[in-house]
Amino acid sequence: MAGFNKVIVMGNLVKDPEKINLEGGNSVTNIRIALNKAWIDADNEKRTSTTYVDIKAFGKNADLVAKYFEKGKSILVEGHLSTNEWIDKETNKKRERMVVILDNFQFTSPLQQNGGKEFTPVSSNRTQENKPVVVNTRKSPVIANEEEFLF
Repeated sequence: MAGFNKVIVMGNLVKDPEKINLEGGNSVTNIRIALNKAWIDADNEKRTSTTYVDIKAFGKNADLVAKYFEKGKSILVEGHLSTNEWIDKETNKKRERMVVILDNFQFTSPLQQNGGKEFTPVSSNRTQENKPVVVNTRKSPVIANEEEFLF
């Protein structure tokens, strides 16, 4: 039976993006975002929880995320789940980690704020009206040795 693999998350970067330039001119950018949830429990107490999500962007998306985002900025990510597998060098055991591969993203923070990174439009996606810019480049290469790109 065929599966369905799609993820949509919105959160704030917990640190600045980490961009790695690959051979052949490609690049990968790693980000980690915090997803915050708040609710009122049965005792009428306010509760909160935070989930951290690791995200990888490739190619043009990697360049744009590295250029225009920084710690604290909000981002909406559309992507798919992928599992990184590697052999731990210290324990010699197989390890794995689930990450989101970014397919599209939207700016959800103001594009200029408190000396933050300034956005220069890369397309005509209604940026003069200060609407979100959607970036859609669905190319994410397969990497033979992903261990060097882990957070």
